[in-house]
Amino acid sequence: MSRDIKDCQILGVIPARGGSKGLPRKNIRLLGGKPLLAYTVEASKKSKYLTDCVVSTEDEEIARIAREYGADVPFMRPPELAQDETPIFPVLRHATQDLEARKEISVDLILLLQPTTPFRTAEDIDACIERIFELDAEVVMTARASEASPYYNLIEMVPGKSWVKLCDPPEKILNRRQEAPKAWTVHSGVYVYSREALFGYEHHLRMERAAIYELPDERILDIDSEMDLLFAEWILERSKD
Repeated sequence: MSRDIKDCQILGVIPARGGSKGLPRKNIRLLGGKPLLAYTVEASKKSKYLTDCVVSTEDEEIARIAREYGADVPFMRPPELAQDETPIFPVLRHATQDLEARKEISVDLILLLQPTTPFRTAEDIDACIERIFELDAEVVMTARASEASPYYNLIEMVPGKSWVKLCDPPEKILNRRQEAPKAWTVHSGVYVYSREALFGYEHHLRMERAAIYELPDERILDIDSEMDLLFAEWILERSKD
């Protein structure tokens, strides 16, 4: 980006819908005695680059809890943007346009900060912001190195058959995982979008200048089930030793 990082308007959006199905009320489930949402609110408040951060929710209880932990909840998300099938881009665009209208500013970068990733830190947030400037990227996503690879051991069903095949067969058959190109799994720790990319594309993996910021497993954990929550409790207890 041509502008200096300190001159930019950088918005963090914490989407916290009330109707989650896999882990009901997951955004306010307790982890270490604290609502899951609170971890992301606290990390966002410690960021040195975020100029604004809002919680987007349609749920009054979630809004109340978010405010108790110091979050800005300037609007209630419209019901049509809080359905099971609602994509995330319209939610981010709605929050961006609301802020721009209220403050009469133009936002430069938008961050998606999922409340189900409690161990991502303020330093991780800021590192992703710095990376999008360094690379002049359209999006930077947190990711972890993956042992699964479409060149070696990721398979899909053959259409209309019972057989399976490699997702993307290489020209040369690979007999060892080490021969395969390195692959990463994108996770929900941090996504940083330029405003132009967020409003110009419908999916981050369709963006031409997409980059990653690698995080270790324990900081990229995404809580979406009771098992994930139990594992997060274990990580939290272990970190106290």
